[in-house]
Amino acid sequence: MSKRGYYVFYMLALVLMSAVVVSCGSTKKIKKDSDKLTSNTSSFQTTTFFNSVVANKSTAEYLTSKIKAKITSGSKDISTGGNLRMKRDEVIQISLVDPILGITEVARLEFSKDHVLFIDRVHKRYADVPYSSVDFLQKANIDFNSLQSLFWSELFKPGASQVQASDFKIAKADAKNVNLDYTDRVLNYQFVATADDALLNKTHITGTNSSTYSLSCDYDDYAEFNGKKFPKDIILSFASATKTNKIELQLSNISQNSNWATRTDTPSGKYTKVSADELFKSLTK
Repeated sequence: MSKRGYYVFYMLALVLMSAVVVSCGSTKKIKKDSDKLTSNTSSFQTTTFFNSVVANKSTAEYLTSKIKAKITSGSKDISTGGNLRMKRDEVIQISLVDPILGITEVARLEFSKDHVLFIDRVHKRYADVPYSSVDFLQKANIDFNSLQSLFWSELFKPGASQVQASDFKIAKADAKNVNLDYTDRVLNYQFVATADDALLNKTHITGTNSSTYSLSCDYDDYAEFNGKKFPKDIILSFASATKTNKIELQLSNISQNSNWATRTDTPSGKYTKVSADELFKSLTK
């Protein structure tokens, strides 16, 4: 149980944090394009389509769900269960249970607006730090808003609380898909939405001067939730030159349940507090 529980925590942490690697070697400045909006046909209105994508995002304040998680790192994979709990503009909680018995929590990751909490229950360790103290998050300019948008399947612009059509280059990729692209100094962001219903089906992030690393988030199997559609399948995958890490989440029993603590108490007693960098370095040895 201990080894498998450790493996679950390690692989989830590895995949979720892999997004920041794409920015580590890039400092190239990108020339701004004064005219970012393009159109393939006269009947396709970029701003109208953009507004439809934005209007499709969920307006629910809470989302809770049971999850089945399949975590893959290279040729290794493991499946387990757990829970996903989110309160908009406040917190994202992921709880994973022991894959053998499916009862005992082995790991918890909690992202709030001002701090990050990682709990390794197998080895009785935790890190509770502000975003500025997590080196890889700081370097990649990853904040709570960006993480929240990935999990809520939304368009986002890093560092901004709102998006507007003029931020993106919008064009039809083919008859079924529309690309909405944004580039900053270090990363390229490509959002792909279905042409017929303006639902996001992919977010793809790469470095501006290298194609070695990429992070993708794929969405599928949309279901009704609070008057909108929300994906029941979310696949986060990170590809490097030598390995692909992936976590596949299947959501079920999605609800707006608000009867849960939006903050996890920091562990006490036998738990040891460590720095986030120390925790993740030990996990990636």
